[in-house]
Amino acid sequence: MKHSKFFALFLTTLSLFALPDGMAHAQSNVGREFYLAFPANWEFPAGEKYIRLYIASEVETRVDIYALGQFRRSVKTKPNDIVTSDLSNLEGQIFVRDDKTPVPDDQIYRNQAVRVVAEDPIILYAMNRTSYTSDGLLALPLNALGKEYVVPSATSVGGATQNLPSQYMITAPYDNTTVTITNPMNTPNHREGETFTITLNQGDVFSAMSVGNGGDLTGAHIVASRPIAVTAGHHCTYIPDFQYPACDHLTEMLTPVTSWGRVYNALPLANRTKGDTYRILAGEPDADILINGVKVATLSRVGGPQGVGWIEYREDARRPLTFSSNKLIQVVQYSNGQQYDNASGSDPFYTILTPVEQYQSNLFFSTLGIDFPQNFFAVVGDSLGIATAEIAKAGTSDWKKLLALSATVSYTFPTSPTETQYAGLVFSSIGTFQVRSEGKLGGIMYAGNSFDSYGFPIALLVENRAIVDTVPPAVEWDIECGNFITATVRDMPDDPAPRSNLSTIWLDYSASSNYRLLVDPFIPNESRTATFRLEAINPREDGRAVVQIRDWSGNVVFDTIDYDSPDLAIASQDFGMVPLNEQRDSLVIVENRGSQPVRLTRFSLLSGSSGFKVGQITGTIVVQPSGEFSLPISFSSDRPGRSTDTLVVEDSCGITWKVPVRAEAVDTLNSVEGTVWDHASLNLSIVPNPVSSSSQLTIAFQLRSRSSVTIQIFNDRGELIGEREGIVAEPGERKELFEVHEFPSGMYYLTVQTEEGKGVQPFTIVR
Repeated sequence: MKHSKFFALFLTTLSLFALPDGMAHAQSNVGREFYLAFPANWEFPAGEKYIRLYIASEVETRVDIYALGQFRRSVKTKPNDIVTSDLSNLEGQIFVRDDKTPVPDDQIYRNQAVRVVAEDPIILYAMNRTSYTSDGLLALPLNALGKEYVVPSATSVGGATQNLPSQYMITAPYDNTTVTITNPMNTPNHREGETFTITLNQGDVFSAMSVGNGGDLTGAHIVASRPIAVTAGHHCTYIPDFQYPACDHLTEMLTPVTSWGRVYNALPLANRTKGDTYRILAGEPDADILINGVKVATLSRVGGPQGVGWIEYREDARRPLTFSSNKLIQVVQYSNGQQYDNASGSDPFYTILTPVEQYQSNLFFSTLGIDFPQNFFAVVGDSLGIATAEIAKAGTSDWKKLLALSATVSYTFPTSPTETQYAGLVFSSIGTFQVRSEGKLGGIMYAGNSFDSYGFPIALLVENRAIVDTVPPAVEWDIECGNFITATVRDMPDDPAPRSNLSTIWLDYSASSNYRLLVDPFIPNESRTATFRLEAINPREDGRAVVQIRDWSGNVVFDTIDYDSPDLAIASQDFGMVPLNEQRDSLVIVENRGSQPVRLTRFSLLSGSSGFKVGQITGTIVVQPSGEFSLPISFSSDRPGRSTDTLVVEDSCGITWKVPVRAEAVDTLNSVEGTVWDHASLNLSIVPNPVSSSSQLTIAFQLRSRSSVTIQIFNDRGELIGEREGIVAEPGERKELFEVHEFPSGMYYLTVQTEEGKGVQPFTIVR
């Protein structure tokens, strides 16, 4: 680590492990770059159909949207609010189909992904909507993607009247990604149980759909060589089965197996009279499945058909449920069709649940605006988390207890596989929110209209729970200048077995100022090392950078850079009128008003051809705090007229100061100066020269006999601007003081008129 001697820069490091922090958390749904694909919705000939993106952020930031390999548009977020941007059904979906069209072949669609890139961290939701079938998803950014997934979906409907398949899509953010897939049931090009391999490049999407009545791609096992994004769902399904219309589209962005947990809590969905449907998937072989403490099954392997890699459970009663296992599992909650219990205002949707291992103390989320006027939040947490949970509109400090909200329904979980007791509550609201708690929380949000609905997690952590990594990354800083800092980060430990690798390198904008962060490309979840740099936005202003670096297990290091910028005061220089072919010399005063020494390495003129010259300076000039340096500068011209240039002063860190210099060459002094210089015979001197505007001039001259004295000051246009008269001076060496604080910077002439003669002396005022 290097620290420059010539500016103040302080580095503070704090290392923690598995520290969640709301929107600032790394392995979560908060990020800057997203790749995803939307499974095909049921296409109706008429009515609305679109893909709507909902984007929320704590700051104003630019977001670029790409679809089908092309840039579509940019949008600006509103701090602590949500903005929307629509893609047509043909832009957002790789293909469209109705309920009777034959299922398309399994295939790779080259460079057809939807890509969203933001300058600052955002949350991204998406809704695939037609008039009567819709579902939404919570998008996961690159820093939350993994290499192994198991698909949850629903049963296909196939026959003479309808052909509604189960489906999933795989999107590659990186080139040369090898993906190995095992489907539990037939697809158009692969048999049940067949394992096959594909290769994807950046932006490619692989799509698969089930064939035949009863086909179900739940349990499809996907393993990739590099992180991938997987979206799954159903064209339009009936839940819990075909006898309960109407069907609705399902879509969800999946979390990698490494982020699954062993304990899940579920609350019954609002506005229903019966319980809900669940599917439980195994993330490790021989997973015992318990519901409210009662063992219901053992899943023998990861992936596969029902009863082998997953089970379905339908709860009749409206009660909270705890799903637990001795191995990693995932639990998915399904909303039944509204005719299942004759409940209005809902339809099938599904959402993955958050394991208690991934609960957070801080949440940031937003509802989907006016598209769904009633939005529900089901929040679950440990007893401390629920008791202390507070909610406020994002960006405000109007905190209210969640338990005190009107129409809140509270639940207590009767059993728990751990010593921690869990509770839950359901409430309804619209807007962008922040939630804080002294404990840990998780949950889902959902909404429904008549035969229309959506559901997905409120927020997600996807930290690696498959390994035990408790060592934060190590950062090596290369600090020579505070306005430009480079660093290399290396995830630890050196042993790759317990190492989860890097996830994100972020700048905490709420705690930082006057810095931008530039990170060289790396692959989250795969790269051990990465490089980045900090650049001062304005190198002549102080700055602070709080950098958060996290690995995929949630270990974090916070580094704080405090930058004390150099502060030089350099006055502009005006030589006034200068006779042709005469050289006039002056000094530019460079004053260090900062707290640290400044190394000056270059003094130059921007034009260099306007008659000004800078004195020869060799080597580096070090100006100490409160010190100053006098830079010689001169002007001479053989052509009349006004000349301007810019003096450039540069320090060792490449920071520059630019000040104007001016002069006017005149062909005769009679034009202005003649009246000033006529009959000048008295010798006099002025100190200091140049003089600061806050100082006094000391004027020295010699008299042979007692005389009256008049002192006058003229500007560079020959105009009288200051005068002292009525002075009676005795013989000998005389000194008089003259205040110049009222005059601006520039070139001036001082005359002393005595009975023995007149003296003239030019001088310069600098500020």
